[in-house]
Amino acid sequence: MQKTREEKADELRMLTDFVTRFAADHTPENGLPQTDLDLWPQIAEMGLIGLALPEALGGADLGAEGLAAVAQALGSVALPVDFACGAALAANLLCEAQKSNPDVEPLLKAFLTGEVRLGIAGQLATAAQGIKSSNLPELTGNGLALKKLQVFGAREPEKLLCLVQQGGGVALCLVSPEKAQFRQLSMIDGRMMSEITADIAPENIQVLLSGADAQQRIETCAADILIAVAADSLGAMDNLYRQTLDYMRMRKQFGKALGSFQTIQFRLVDMSVALDEAKALVEAAAEAQDNGAEDARALTLAAWVQTLWSARYIAQEAVQLHGGIGMTEECAISPLVKRLLVNEHSFGQAESYMSAYRQLAA
Repeated sequence: MQKTREEKADELRMLTDFVTRFAADHTPENGLPQTDLDLWPQIAEMGLIGLALPEALGGADLGAEGLAAVAQALGSVALPVDFACGAALAANLLCEAQKSNPDVEPLLKAFLTGEVRLGIAGQLATAAQGIKSSNLPELTGNGLALKKLQVFGAREPEKLLCLVQQGGGVALCLVSPEKAQFRQLSMIDGRMMSEITADIAPENIQVLLSGADAQQRIETCAADILIAVAADSLGAMDNLYRQTLDYMRMRKQFGKALGSFQTIQFRLVDMSVALDEAKALVEAAAEAQDNGAEDARALTLAAWVQTLWSARYIAQEAVQLHGGIGMTEECAISPLVKRLLVNEHSFGQAESYMSAYRQLAA
């Protein structure tokens, strides 16, 4: 039975409150574990991994709006959990693959319950721009050679979702990285990633999704997750704006609060407008995706581009208005600015997505 708009809105409000409390309890001030690896079991236990999937597959059927609600709450405190790639993108890809490959369903269920930890090849994070098969490793009869391939979602995953060239096309593979060399890396916002170098034997490779329409289906899955990443950035931007506003009210110069000067007020209004522009497009894109609208992907790409533009502007203004302290690690806005930078560089910059948007509009 399909949920009414009111029922879904109530569920989203409760979900937002729940995840906001969870995120607040795991901010650095509490001295609790701060890496995605430590928090992953709790993310799985709360049922957040399959939030967007149909209930028949073990999900909550909350769609893109549910993912956006969770991502925004996590992003607002820059919690170092790789939710977009490590959870949402992996779940979406497995859900898409099981439509034409029923053998994937047991893996999907194990992933949703947290029994299996999957890594996501970095090439999948930017797949919404358009996949270039010439840049992918080739799957041959001898297996697969991976060299310094970026992996999101886990430091040393049990399984790895990877894009490959196969027969002149693109395929999604599940790789068991036995005897692989992982180089663990930490991104500037505290989230973890790694690089893998390995020669994967054929028996450790399972093709999950292939065929003439595989590339389009994979690109659509990746584009869908951009809503969650944009919402993550939206949460960080909103907190940046609120902290800057509070600082302008508290900090005094010439005997007056900085926020009382008209020039400062103009800049704060411009920050608020940039935030609202991104928020409007992210919400429209999430609703369009959940309703199956024809322009859903175009709205998603537009939302991501606007989010990048707004994030750059708000981050720069926040740092400048905080003055010298805004440039330091100790400043409260520091992890939020880093969060925005990592999201941009992990999922792609505006120019590439503008090109993809123009191709859709052509």
